[in-house]
Amino acid sequence: MRASWLAGRAVLVLDDDPANCLAMSALIRSWHAECRACETLDEALQRVAEGYQPDILVVDYRLRDHTTGYQAIDAISVALGHRPGALVVTGDTAPERIREGLASGVALLHKPVGESALCQALELLSRDNERLAPIS
Repeated sequence: MRASWLAGRAVLVLDDDPANCLAMSALIRSWHAECRACETLDEALQRVAEGYQPDILVVDYRLRDHTTGYQAIDAISVALGHRPGALVVTGDTAPERIREGLASGVALLHKPVGESALCQALELLSRDNERLAPIS
């Protein structure tokens, strides 16, 4: 699958499952994005504090310490000083989860996430970021 539009984009993957984190970040890197993988919110915030400026966040819904993906996106956005494009990934298909996703305005994908679905979601987020980016 080609995703040339993602080349050079900075993507931060946050998933507390090491295997999922590794697989997701490897796939995104294969599309020539600059991708950093983190297993904890603290680690993600440390990357941002070190100067990493992600264009897109891909965050699992259930994280360590009873943190949700939405809470993590909010915390990372505060640290960045702006809200990048964001995608929450979850295996939870409960109606509450879907309502929560709709209310947050954050894109939501259900596991297992296929390569095609991920590519399409990231492309939409990438386009939204271009459209919403400040003009200099």
